Amino acid sequence: MNNETAKQSAGTFLVLVPHRDARQKLQKYSEALLKNGLAGVYIFPCVAPLARLSQPLSAGELKQTACLLRNTTGLTMITALGVSTAAFSENLTIHGPCLNLTISDDLLSVTKNKAAGIFPLILAGVFLTLKDTGKQLCISVPPLDKLEFRAAAIANMHWKKVKINGEIAYKWKIGKLSWLPKKVTKASKPL
Repeated sequence: MNNETAKQSAGTFLVLVPHRDARQKLQKYSEALLKNGLAGVYIFPCVAPLARLSQPLSAGELKQTACLLRNTTGLTMITALGVSTAAFSENLTIHGPCLNLTISDDLLSVTKNKAAGIFPLILAGVFLTLKDTGKQLCISVPPLDKLEFRAAAIANMHWKKVKINGEIAYKWKIGKLSWLPKKVTKASKPL
């Protein structure tokens, strides 16, 4: 595997991790889709990618980013606005409920240039597809009934492509969680 292929098949992301109750609802939604015959998909952890990172954020950077995320969005309740798709990598599309979050470039200034790219559409991912099959699947995926949560954390997620018994699969590991503050605060201290 050359370096370019390795970069495409592995990566580090800053992800929003909903509270356990919301993740369980997303997991049940994912399982229901698979039971109803949704095929040709790769399972994805029930998290929302916010940015691709060139290297993981430190504990301090995660904590400050969590505070800034709560403060800059002004949201105390995060809700799903329907199901959508977005590019996850060069050849993969992520599918899931679209969250009412917008990430500004200013928000990730605390990452000290570790953010290699911000996701313009924030989705609570439930599965991945190859780019050429993603648009066809989106039409047949029913919306999630209702998803809203107050408690959430951010974390580094390491993701990579692996081969298991000759089949392509994706493996991930979510790092230590840094919880968003419960309330919007007036000011945050710089790092």
